[in-house]
Amino acid sequence: MEPDEFFKRPYARRLILGGGYLGRRVATAWRRSLFPNSSHQGGDGIPVYSGIEVTVRTTLTQTELQGDPTFQGVPIHLMDVTQPKTIATVLHALPGNTNLPTTPANLMNPPQTFQTTPFLPWTTILWTIGFDTAQHPQLTREDVYLEGLENLLKILDEAEAERQPLLAPNGRILFCSSTGVYGDAKGRQVDEDFPCHPLHDGGRVLLAAEHLLQSHRLGRQTTILRLAGLYGEGRIPRAEDIRHGKPLRRPDDFVNHIHVTDAVRVIQTLAQSGHAGCYLVTDDQPVTRRTFYSFFAETHKLPKPVFAAESTNSTQSSPSRHGAGSKRASNQRLKSEYGITLRYPTFREGLCETQSDFSVETD
Repeated sequence: MEPDEFFKRPYARRLILGGGYLGRRVATAWRRSLFPNSSHQGGDGIPVYSGIEVTVRTTLTQTELQGDPTFQGVPIHLMDVTQPKTIATVLHALPGNTNLPTTPANLMNPPQTFQTTPFLPWTTILWTIGFDTAQHPQLTREDVYLEGLENLLKILDEAEAERQPLLAPNGRILFCSSTGVYGDAKGRQVDEDFPCHPLHDGGRVLLAAEHLLQSHRLGRQTTILRLAGLYGEGRIPRAEDIRHGKPLRRPDDFVNHIHVTDAVRVIQTLAQSGHAGCYLVTDDQPVTRRTFYSFFAETHKLPKPVFAAESTNSTQSSPSRHGAGSKRASNQRLKSEYGITLRYPTFREGLCETQSDFSVETD
């Protein structure tokens, strides 16, 4: 497919903010859905622009993804949400050009591959930025999730005021939040209407970010995804603790998970036809921490997990400093409104298909 042929179609220009564990898998899935049987090369061997673009924070990650054949035709931008200029550079970029702003000179003389291509507004902006204290100890969650989100919305507002919108009129913002916004429900079932009382900074800041989006003029174009704990190929939370016999607290608390493959499928569905609002993204079966990790250790031939004796009663003991509390998250709204069938409806199907190399990977 030649570049201008792509733009003659009903286009979908999608920007993924955050190229980590989830973001890069969404990019791969979107690319494959557009070009399922193609080498993604034009007749002259130049990679064809896919309409999907990804942001990362470091040149190391940018080089890694640009060298991955899966990302041919997917521009990888350097961006820092705490630095408004880098956001503006990406949002104003001409289609298919990494970190190339739409200056008058660029619009008059765009790169040869896209000479017939005008600036196109984004149809989807997916926020899947994680918080990595190891790489960026100087930043707080407020810096990333609140100041960063405010920076993004301010740039979108300024473009709208100048009648040069960066988000299409029917475009969508998808914001990846967390079930941590609920806090400790003492093992009760929670849905999207359940009161939120987050226990820790992560949940509190994400809930504030949700409110910021919902109160903004673009709230009517925003879908909030409260993701349960992501797991899948290369990622099982607390896997290293199991390997090294480190005790896990509160084994009888309910925990909630979603396989990354199913999380990607949900994002694909909601990006195409989603409504404004909030959805819990979790599998069909909340499970106790004891059951999840015992099954994980058994299926992957790891030592039996060690559980701290203090945490046998989840309704009386207080959650640990890093815990999110005990809750049973329901995905009924998501399934009833969109008819989504999960590939991995419970942890058993998901854990049986994961390999045992669980390196730490952050968004």
